[in-house]
Amino acid sequence: MKIKIGVTVNLANYENIHVEIEGDEREDDLIMRLDQILAKLGRGNADTAARVDAYRRRVLVPNAPLPPPPRDPVVVPVENLEPIPEVQVQTPTPTAPRATGTSCEICGKELSSTEVKFSELFSPGRAPRCSKCLKK
Repeated sequence: MKIKIGVTVNLANYENIHVEIEGDEREDDLIMRLDQILAKLGRGNADTAARVDAYRRRVLVPNAPLPPPPRDPVVVPVENLEPIPEVQVQTPTPTAPRATGTSCEICGKELSSTEVKFSELFSPGRAPRCSKCLKK
């Protein structure tokens, strides 16, 4: 049976090293051969060598013990839980637009500062108008 193993070691600056090996050997022999190949790569640059070696230590650990099986989740009865304290949320109260002392030239309504700005934006050079009169 043929086995194929491929690895990609990410380096800095969007660079990576990709190595694939394939063979009829045992899995452990292929992994050892892959480790030998990786040990030769990146030796001309200290940063690259460090990244390749970190990958080798993290992934290709020889004779590493199997991780322990996952433990059953701990179930805490509801009676033993502490109540979650209530949090007081204060919603900001909207502030009323400031009166400007300016009134609409058409209907005479007093304009807020926002309406004055909109009036200047949408009808420059004219006397200020309220939002209803601007739509006319």
